[in-house]
Amino acid sequence: MTVGLWNTLRRRSAAKDEKAAAEAHAKAIAAGASEQEAKAAGEQAARRTRRRRRILLSGAGHG
Repeated sequence: MTVGLWNTLRRRSAAKDEKAAAEAHAKAIAAGASEQEAKAAGEQAARRTRRRRRILLSGAGHG
């Protein structure tokens, strides 16, 4: 694979992490959470997204 492809994949992954964090943050704010709690919810959602991606790419989710 070329370096450009790796950069593209990395950017797409970062964008997905950011989207998950933003959605979780907005959902927490809508539910009445404080800014600090909403930020923590966003960070947790991004970690969950990265963990899910790693599991799926490793093939550990099968069997």
